[in-house]
Amino acid sequence: MNHVMEERLKSESGNKHIKLPGNIEFLEREQEIEMILKEEAAGKGEHKKNMQEDDAAFEGWAVILNRYFHKNVILNLDMQSDPEEMNWKGNGHLNRFLYRVMRFWEQYSWFYLSENLEEILFAEGGFSDWLESNKEKLVNNIPGMLTEETTENKEQISENGIEKAMTGEESILYEIVKGDKENEILRQLPAGLFLGTVKAENEVFPGKKAAVDLWTWDEDKLYAFELKYQNQMVGMITEIFFYANYLYDLVVEKIFTLNAKSTEKRGYHNLLENEFTEICGVMMTDEIHPLIDDKVLEILNKNQFTDDGIKIEYQLCKYKTDKEKNVTLDI
Repeated sequence: MNHVMEERLKSESGNKHIKLPGNIEFLEREQEIEMILKEEAAGKGEHKKNMQEDDAAFEGWAVILNRYFHKNVILNLDMQSDPEEMNWKGNGHLNRFLYRVMRFWEQYSWFYLSENLEEILFAEGGFSDWLESNKEKLVNNIPGMLTEETTENKEQISENGIEKAMTGEESILYEIVKGDKENEILRQLPAGLFLGTVKAENEVFPGKKAAVDLWTWDEDKLYAFELKYQNQMVGMITEIFFYANYLYDLVVEKIFTLNAKSTEKRGYHNLLENEFTEICGVMMTDEIHPLIDDKVLEILNKNQFTDDGIKIEYQLCKYKTDKEKNVTLDI
């Protein structure tokens, strides 16, 4: 079935190099397409996947399937572990997966869940109950020191180097954020979550490397930027969806709690000193995946918030670099 769908996507997109992830099984029916993920995609098993990897990025593939096939999408999980033996605390990758599934299901009317996922999420004592009962204890982690590039990498263009180039008073991101340079463009905002205190055994979402690449704000709108360089990824959609929803629950709904240990590292204190009502998630890339287009972005933006006014929105912006490492918007 994957091969048939690949050929149809190649024809629709005009790109002969389209490839569906081999570790997701796609089953097409008259009114729907079912995606069956391996449990590694949910952060379980010996070879757990990170969310942006092709065979874990269900949000990106779901939007693409809905865009090109105009059908509902059902998410299923080939779970080998016993759900009743799951321990939410300290199981960060699984929890983050389930959080993403829950938020995506809440926000898109064409997205459905298999019975086993519904059970894990919504049965009595399931993940949703656990999250709700502990929400007052859920705290995010504050920034530490940034790791700089090694000397041998400084002569080459890199994602880290482009990230640096997008900060400062001449950042191209000010062309997206209404050109207002009053608020600094900041880097690497942590997106971990912990129960009570920030330590490994209390991990709810992974906290070591998970971070928003770049961020800033304009009045009550908080901007989160996911940056890719020479990396055509469907998972870019997954990452920005998670970061936008995480920040919405952190600073708008305040389901999660900002860490009381206010610090000026990476501008964290600005989150505590301002009030936000809207999140804008921006995908910044120099190479767009051939299946991601304006219609995909339109579907992503047509979420549950649309009727109540924009609360979470998504943008896709392309940039370019030259040999002198100058970074400009590719309009």
